Amino acid sequence: MCRSSELTLAPAASCKRHTGALVPLTPYLKGAVFDPKAIEAMSAAFNAVCDSLQLTKRDDPLTQIIARKVVEVAGTGERDPERLCDLVLLAVKELGQRSA
Repeated sequence: MCRSSELTLAPAASCKRHTGALVPLTPYLKGAVFDPKAIEAMSAAFNAVCDSLQLTKRDDPLTQIIARKVVEVAGTGERDPERLCDLVLLAVKELGQRSA
């Protein structure tokens, strides 16, 4: 289980539970073709990551980066929402380490 506290980005929040406001992923798909189950998994992962990082505004640049990363990771064939969330949080951590 990936916890954002391990990434030192936000208080402990699990990829398994989403408690915050939903941020729609569909505006970020921009022509990408995914089946409905994939979009459901991607949306769950996207909202779990946003919740974990305490992102609530769709126009936040980090939210946009997260959305693009979810689409990118899902494009590799991953469909498990928890795994998508873990991979996206790991990518965010790596981005943060590179820019530090």
